[in-house]
Order: sequence, then structure tokens, then C-alpha cells
Amino acid sequence: MSWKDKRINEINVLNKGRTDPNTEYGMEVYAIYDSEHKSYEDFKSWYEPYKKQLEQSRTKELKQIMKELGWYEQV
Repeated sequence: MSWKDKRINEINVLNKGRTDPNTEYGMEVYAIYDSEHKSYEDFKSWYEPYKKQLEQSRTKELKQIMKELGWYEQV
């Protein structure tokens, strides 16, 4: 069994069988499918910083939208 199959099986257990892409691990599943990494360790060393950067970018964008709508004031 490949590292991809093993990790996706782990994620299925963690998600209790839910396959909704909006689950906590949905983004990781798509990244695994697109990955050309040879091992989970290689994938994880790439994915963790990528995930953090993406989350920071989304947070920044949401704050900007909220400011524009008057819903957010920085203290």
C-alpha cells in the first residue's frame, strides 16, 4: 500500500467516514492526490508550511473584507 493510500485511510478514520471536502482534512486529501512526493515525510515537510501560509493568507483576506464591510476594527 502506498503512503498516499495509508494517509487517506487514516484521514477517513479521523473524519469518521465523511468525505466532504470541507472537513478539517479535505485540503490535505486534495494535496495528497496532487502530490508527486515519494514519501509521507517528504509530503508533510512541504505541506505543513504550505498549509500555514494558506491559512494566514485566508485570514488576512477575511480581515480585509470585514474591514471593508465595517465588521472589523483592529484594536
